[in-house]
Amino acid sequence: MEDLGLYGGTKRAPTQSLTSAANRFNGQYMIGYVAVGIYLMESVGSVEDWWPAAEQQTFNEIVEGLDRLADSAFNRGTKLVWVFPPVEKISTSFEPILGEKLPKWEFLNWVFDWLDDIYTSQGYPDEWDGAYALANGLRKTYKTNWAVEIAVVMDANDPDHAFWGGKFAWVKDYQTVDVPWGLSEHRSPLVVMTYNNNSWGPSRMDRVIAHEISHTFGASDEYYNPPDFIPSTCEESSSCGYQRAFLSFFPAVNGNYEFCNGSSEFCYMKGEDTDLICVFTPAELGWRDSDGDGPMDPIDQNTGMFMWIHPVAAGDLITIATVGLQFVNLISVSPDMLVGANNDWIFWDGSMYNDLFAGYGLYPVSKNGSDLATFLLNFSSGFVGMISDHSYQIDILTYTNSYGALYIRHTIYDSLGNLYSRPRFDVMTNHLTTINTNILGYEDGIYTSEVFGWQPSGTQSNVSTLIFINYLCGDANNDGIFNLLDLTFLVDLIFRGGPYPLHPASLDLNCDGVSSSALDLTIMVDFFYRGGPAPTCCHTLP
Repeated sequence: MEDLGLYGGTKRAPTQSLTSAANRFNGQYMIGYVAVGIYLMESVGSVEDWWPAAEQQTFNEIVEGLDRLADSAFNRGTKLVWVFPPVEKISTSFEPILGEKLPKWEFLNWVFDWLDDIYTSQGYPDEWDGAYALANGLRKTYKTNWAVEIAVVMDANDPDHAFWGGKFAWVKDYQTVDVPWGLSEHRSPLVVMTYNNNSWGPSRMDRVIAHEISHTFGASDEYYNPPDFIPSTCEESSSCGYQRAFLSFFPAVNGNYEFCNGSSEFCYMKGEDTDLICVFTPAELGWRDSDGDGPMDPIDQNTGMFMWIHPVAAGDLITIATVGLQFVNLISVSPDMLVGANNDWIFWDGSMYNDLFAGYGLYPVSKNGSDLATFLLNFSSGFVGMISDHSYQIDILTYTNSYGALYIRHTIYDSLGNLYSRPRFDVMTNHLTTINTNILGYEDGIYTSEVFGWQPSGTQSNVSTLIFINYLCGDANNDGIFNLLDLTFLVDLIFRGGPYPLHPASLDLNCDGVSSSALDLTIMVDFFYRGGPAPTCCHTLP
């Protein structure tokens, strides 16, 4: 292990064995695809039973809360997609609402009780082994990068709508004494909550779930909550999430913790009823672009390292180890990661489960628990990819990745410079690949198309920019040519009830705000038969 330089010189982290690694690793950063397993606990013979409207409301609220997080990520240039398997109702012989919040550490043992019924019902072992096995099963089945589990307990007849002890929503990380010098902590994929959420009520479950899911990806609470957590310093309170392990590389602390700052910002990790995200939380989730080049830090490592792994397919779990079979990383393959002539290669940039970087050397790799091969992690050649042939024609934008495998980001802005869409968002692309993007259905107007890419090692391509109007003035039949066929189209529309143009602005020939009028017909006739001026539509390029 030391010969490979796996821990970057003197900086080391607790090791994991290869046999336990896949069961203890999930939710490294909130970027990519995330499967969301929702489990409604139904106690046998209990008065706390679910009913259809409550089940539907629970699903709707969870989707609403997580969708807002996805919107926040999108607006920050971060790809976040939630995938929702069917909701499952799980029978249990326990009465969950009467028990203490779970999981809990008690008398040197973990207690799961009714949570174990989720895992055994899915064919997995109990306790933490089951929690991580279920998460990895969801990742594999739904081809996502990460997975979370939400266990919801009905509490309609409970006075305080909380578990015993007052907790109503809970994320507890797994800790175990598995290193010589003390506890090792593994981020939990599990959220436990009640339907009514104490005084919040089911109609605000969306706020609660956004807060709790953010904990599973490392975001810290920002409210003062003794005696659960009383930091000795502000820095201790805030070195959390993805940016915790990166403090020496990208220094960041959460200055919004109210114990340290009485005038802290109103935001969702302080527990308030809001969608606002403070300026510190994005770094904890991995939503931070330290070098300002577009992609977020976790997917833009700039390590100068590369290792291609094949053959793989979407849904595969790829475990990377040292030659001594110590765990390095677990990659859950999503479709966007695949590249190569047969789409059966993925890239590893040397990043490890503890957010440190591996070094040059050989690494055994297994696929879905079976031996695969040993690959060499090497140094990048440093070539710069190129985006070329960026053009627009009849509702299609075209560009080419001229050299090198690149993660492509294609962003479209409206005439005011506002973000309009991202038709290709951080998708791995083969070299010498031409990409066609259909934008039929966009509102008529002027747009800017921006395309760039970056190598898996972090080297950036050029940024290719194209300003275009998504229609041709007078092109009524949308064939890319303004000719007599368009005059025939307009005559058919006005006098024979023919079809309306796909781009109405293309037949507002005098820019009076009215499309396909008799005045527009007169302008077209004058142009073709009387030498009149060319039509002038509203949108013109500067």
